[in-house]
Amino acid sequence: MAITTATQDQWNDGKRLHVTGVLTFTGNYTVGGVLLDFTIAGVPSSTPPSYVSVTTWQGYNFVYVNGTAANNGKLQVWSTSTGTELAAGAFPPVLTGGTPKSYGIFKMV
Repeated sequence: MAITTATQDQWNDGKRLHVTGVLTFTGNYTVGGVLLDFTIAGVPSSTPPSYVSVTTWQGYNFVYVNGTAANNGKLQVWSTSTGTELAAGAFPPVLTGGTPKSYGIFKMV
């Protein structure tokens, strides 16, 4: 798996589950986005998140594209300087050595 998330904190506000985490990038990027499985990080929801945000990191923005469940959404990587999606191939060292933060909101089920 090319992108994993480690949960730092999670809480429930009575309506939704909120989860913060740190992303780890390994391997290769695929144009269109790479699988981001929140269930591996222990998110106890099978539904896709209603909101995901990832901090801009060292010249890159991130766009989460929902799948049909919490385990099959994709994270796209975009250059802040060119506005283009990262090309297919190995993740740049600034990402594999970095720790971008994520925040997601999930329905309680």
